[in-house]
Amino acid sequence: MHIRKASNAAGGALIGQCASKPGSAAETEGLAPFVAREIWRVIAALRQDGVATIIVDRNYGAVPAHTDRCAILVKGQIIADLPSGELRSRPELLHRHLGV
Repeated sequence: MHIRKASNAAGGALIGQCASKPGSAAETEGLAPFVAREIWRVIAALRQDGVATIIVDRNYGAVPAHTDRCAILVKGQIIADLPSGELRSRPELLHRHLGV
C-alpha cells in the first residue's frame, strides 16, 4: 500500500484504501461541492469495477463509506489501520487523533 502524507489542523490524516487492482489517488478537500460529489461518484464506480484507490480526505463520513480499510496518520506515523467498518464504529479514534 502506498501512503501519501497529508495533514489537517490537528496534524492528522485519514487514508482509505479500496482493495483490488491498482488505481489512482484522489483528494476532495477544498473543491466545489459538485466537483467533490463527482469525484466520490467516480471513486464508487472504480470500486465497483474492482479498481484500487487511495483516498486522502478530511471527509470523515465519505472516506470509510468508499473504502475497505482506513488508516489514520499523525505527523507521518500510522496510528491506526483497520477495516473501514470498524473505524465507523470507533468515532473516538477520529476525535482523539483528528479532532473531529
